[in-house]
Amino acid sequence: MLIDTPQSFTKFFHIDYEKLKYILITHFHSDHFTDLHIICDYLFKRKNKEKVKLIAPKTALDRLYKLGKLLELKRSKKDLLKIFDVVEMKDGKSVVIDNYTVTAFKVKHNVKYPFAYTVEKDGKVAGFSGDTAYCENLIKLIEKSDIVFIDTATEKVNDTHLSTGEVLKLMTKYKNKKFYSIHTTDNIQQNFQDKLNLPNINSEILL
Repeated sequence: MLIDTPQSFTKFFHIDYEKLKYILITHFHSDHFTDLHIICDYLFKRKNKEKVKLIAPKTALDRLYKLGKLLELKRSKKDLLKIFDVVEMKDGKSVVIDNYTVTAFKVKHNVKYPFAYTVEKDGKVAGFSGDTAYCENLIKLIEKSDIVFIDTATEKVNDTHLSTGEVLKLMTKYKNKKFYSIHTTDNIQQNFQDKLNLPNINSEILL
């Protein structure tokens, strides 16, 4: 399961595309969605012909098709539907895929369809905030989750991202939850490494 498709081709080298079954997209900003077109290249070539479930806000397929046209890629929507089974999400919607239950929470960000997700398996729940400011649905996600991967993109409170201060307060309030700060800057990683949990790309985090 891949959650968002961050920019940088090298970030995809470690993925075994023959085993990739699900992609969750939180929203359509470039650093979360745009490089999905690179993953398409791998999926068209892989030996496993089983479709990947693309779980995303509505309009994902149309946006991916238009992105391909902009990049002069000869991919029709019919071609994309050969590799993707698209599941459009809305606030509160849950889908069951194999042994996982994925639930969408509409959060607060400067896009039309910003979502956070919980992924539940065997009674354990991981929450992924996506990009969000402090909002009611973020709290609902935290309270449902055992582990929370939480946007910590700024040191000042604003209307689009969570600040370090807000995340530290949430960590104090919900001491029974395990928080991992994501979407951080180099400055935050240097100044808050002793206060925030900052996973690296080689971390293996188990429920």
